[in-house]
Amino acid sequence: KAARIDDALVVRTVYERALRARLQVRQTITRGLDVIAEAVEEIACIDLNGRPRRPPQAFMDGLRDWFEQSPP
Repeated sequence: KAARIDDALVVRTVYERALRARLQVRQTITRGLDVIAEAVEEIACIDLNGRPRRPPQAFMDGLRDWFEQSPP
């Protein structure tokens, strides 16, 4: 669905899991009770040469509570 520049939108992000160099994330964008968009993303972490690498531990430590709070 289309959204307008002055719409109040809510973006809900759920961190589903981390697999080595990848994070799986689900997002839902709503306007009131209407779902505007839904997406499932797979985010890859890479080094400066473009090779897969595990995210820095400090980054994962910062996300740890968000993984634990995500609904199943």
